[in-house]
Amino acid sequence: MTYQSTVKIFIDDIRLPPEEYDVCFKKISDFSEYLENITSITMIDKISLDYDFDYTDITQTGYDGLVLLIDKIKKTDLISVNKIQFHTSNNEGWKSMYELVLKNLTLFNKVVDTPILIEDGVETKCCWRFL
Repeated sequence: MTYQSTVKIFIDDIRLPPEEYDVCFKKISDFSEYLENITSITMIDKISLDYDFDYTDITQTGYDGLVLLIDKIKKTDLISVNKIQFHTSNNEGWKSMYELVLKNLTLFNKVVDTPILIEDGVETKCCWRFL
């Protein structure tokens, strides 16, 4: 598959993204709008998500963002994901997002030629697993 664009996405309501990221969102609703507007074959090289969005939208979490991403992948062949990173201090939130990725691993493996990498922490690489 030839990708027409490759992007690194950072989603957090407080933290500033490291320089490597191309697209940043402070609200899950903005990320949802971005996903809806994808019309070309896109490789998400890396997506880094916080779990809690207390300052911008307490009704949605990083888990909701992953659900939106998974739904978009199910509906179209336009998106592939290489790496998923969680940078939250909420242990239960981290666990729920991790379990959601595990539950949908066959979906990710269907569209990705390489294993999904799940990392914990922004650029710390302190806890990673190849799935």
